[in-house]
Amino acid sequence: TGHTNRVKSVAFSRDGRIIASGSGDKTIRLWDAVTGVHNKTLTGHRNDVNSVAFSPNDRTIVSGGDSGGHTIRLWDTVTGKFKRTLIGHTDRVNSVAFSPDGRILASGSADKTIRLWDASTGKLKRILTGHTSSVRSVAFSPDGGTLASGSVDGTVLLWELTPSANASSR
Repeated sequence: TGHTNRVKSVAFSRDGRIIASGSGDKTIRLWDAVTGVHNKTLTGHRNDVNSVAFSPNDRTIVSGGDSGGHTIRLWDTVTGKFKRTLIGHTDRVNSVAFSPDGRILASGSADKTIRLWDASTGKLKRILTGHTSSVRSVAFSPDGGTLASGSVDGTVLLWELTPSANASSR
C-alpha cells in the first residue's frame, strides 16, 4: 500500500528484484519485490501515470501519462532521479515499452499514433499511424523485429521494424 489513487500500471525489473507501480496519484513507486517494502517515490507527472516499463538493463524506468502534458518521462532506477522528458504526442500516453535491446522506446497514445524514440538521445525516430482510435497498448516481440499495437478501435496492428526503426504496417 502507499498510493493515494488507483494503480494503473505495474512492471517487474528484468532481474525480478524491483516492482514499479504507476498511479492516478501522479507518482511512480518502486518496491522491493521480495519484502514488499516501498523504496522510492518518483514525482513529476502532472496527471495520471498510465504506464511504466523497465529498460532491459534495469537502469531506467520509462513512464507515460500526463493527460495535461502528453509526456513520456525517463528515470534512473538507482537514484530515483528524473533523466529526460520526451514530448510529441498530442493526447495522453497510454502505453510505453522498451525494445529488447533497450535502444528504442515505443509509446502509444490517445492521439491514435505510436511513436518510436531513440532511448539514449530521446530523439523521435518515427511516427506510426493506422489506428482509428486511441492506442492502448504497445509491445515488442522478443527479437525486437516486430511491434504490436492494440487500440480502442478493436484492432491489433503488427509493425515490422528495421534496425533503424523504420517501420511499415504488416
